[in-house]
Amino acid sequence: MTAEVAVINKSAVAIAADSAVTTELTDSSGRRHDKIFNTANKVFALSKYAPVGIMVYNATELGGVPWETLIKEYRKDRGKKNFAHLEDYASDLFKFLSGNKILFNEKHIKDVLLLILIRYFSSLLGNEKTSNRKARGIFENKIGELENLEFADSFNSELLELPNDYVAVVDEAAKFTFGLPAIRNLKTKYRRLAALAITKEFQLEGYSGVVITGFGEEEVFPKLIEYKTDLVIFDRVRKAKLQEFEPSHLTYGKVMSFAQEDITRTILEGINPSYAKQIQNSAIEYFSNLPSTIIDDIDELEDDRKDHYKTRAFDAFVESIKDYFRKMNEERKSKHTFQIEKAIQMMPFSELAEIAEVFIRLTQVRRRLSPDSETVGGPIDVAVISKADGFVWIKRKYYFDKELNYSFMGNYLDKG
Repeated sequence: MTAEVAVINKSAVAIAADSAVTTELTDSSGRRHDKIFNTANKVFALSKYAPVGIMVYNATELGGVPWETLIKEYRKDRGKKNFAHLEDYASDLFKFLSGNKILFNEKHIKDVLLLILIRYFSSLLGNEKTSNRKARGIFENKIGELENLEFADSFNSELLELPNDYVAVVDEAAKFTFGLPAIRNLKTKYRRLAALAITKEFQLEGYSGVVITGFGEEEVFPKLIEYKTDLVIFDRVRKAKLQEFEPSHLTYGKVMSFAQEDITRTILEGINPSYAKQIQNSAIEYFSNLPSTIIDDIDELEDDRKDHYKTRAFDAFVESIKDYFRKMNEERKSKHTFQIEKAIQMMPFSELAEIAEVFIRLTQVRRRLSPDSETVGGPIDVAVISKADGFVWIKRKYYFDKELNYSFMGNYLDKG
């Protein structure tokens, strides 16, 4: 896991991330354990010459290849090439990855797909033995769900007809997961299910969050775009745009958090978001029962009239409670969140960087005070991106001693 933050106003965007990465390991007895390393790189310059940066969260790989390798290969390939808009950088990155046969060769893609499908099929039926009849029902229900979804970006119905060599991968995943007796006569079902899972807007396990931010050549204010991506297949990157933000004369600055965002949102909103949701749900559950209690005590009413008034009263109570919390949320934004965003709008570069780092540091402290694993930790990398100065590191960890590697530091721009 990880915690990442972007603090953005009309002048610049500061980005920060911790260094923790969680890896699942299996011991000699087959038990799984989480191993946490505090040295992962999650913040990068997308170009050494343009004011654009990128952060990655959740899975540190795409299609089995580390994001650090993918980003640096892209950076080397594109060199000094610039684009008019930030979204053009994102499109160019995904285009570079989509058809790259060196980074993603056919065998490599099939191996990754096999692992993804095994995890997906396992999540459907679990570890228990499943009868053929039960498996058929599960497959049919899931197929129905996926058929109602839109196709993923750049995918279409033609891709539902998987090539024979990919059908073989699906069969191998099903055989490994279910065993032959449980899936006899179900090939059509699980093949259809796999094709839908690959092509539809359905999040496969092991996705990567990708945050691209900075300036295009024709953009005066910084912009931020967030994507989720999980697979490279059929010369395409499976991706979905989640959100984008660009400050303007009519908006304030903004703090945007990614991955573990509970602490950042608690500071911005004045209350822990999960606690606020629990309060609202509890209020609805508690107060919505009051009308029934009162109406049941009115002996003069017939049962059918009681049911009628209960339904009306229940709907009115629930709507009133929701309206109350909507107003409270508006009040909280006005008196709390907007005040913070107003201050951010006027902050100079150094202050933006400091605030970004503080949000990550507070998340680290909160995780340390928890009995759970410290999934946010290690050094905090911080960078500021501005139109004039480009991508500037404020804090950055190295896996080597800079004093012993003058050649690396001197050749940084020459290597692309």
